[in-house]
Amino acid sequence: TETIQVACELAKTQGARVTALYVIEVPSALPLDTFLPDKLADADGALKRAQAIGREFEVAVTARLLQARSAGQAIVDLAKEKNFDLVVMGSSFRRGASAWLGSTAEYVLRNAHCRVLICKSPTK
Repeated sequence: TETIQVACELAKTQGARVTALYVIEVPSALPLDTFLPDKLADADGALKRAQAIGREFEVAVTARLLQARSAGQAIVDLAKEKNFDLVVMGSSFRRGASAWLGSTAEYVLRNAHCRVLICKSPTK
C-alpha cells in the first residue's frame, strides 16, 4: 500500500502514469503457465487495491499480472520493454544478511535501465 501511494504521489506531481505489477514466481519444476488459484486471488486483491489507491490520488493505475521464474527479471524486462523512467518497489530490509534488500530488489537495482526507488516496508 505504501509503495503504490509513493508511486501515485510522484506520478501526480510529474503528470506520469503508474503501472502496478504483480509477479507470481513459478518454480522451475512447474510449467510457467501453471494455474495457481491461491496466488491469482492474492494478485487480484493487490492489483485492485493499487487501482483504488490510484483513484484516490486521481492517477490512472494500469494493473499487470505476470507469471515468471524470477520476479526481479520480470520487473527489469517490463521496465525496459515499456521504457519506464522509474521503478518504485517495496522491500523489507534485513539486518546482517548479505542480501539485506532481498534478492528481487537487489536484482532490480543491479539490472534496471532506469532509476529505482526502494520503499522500506515497516518493520514488525
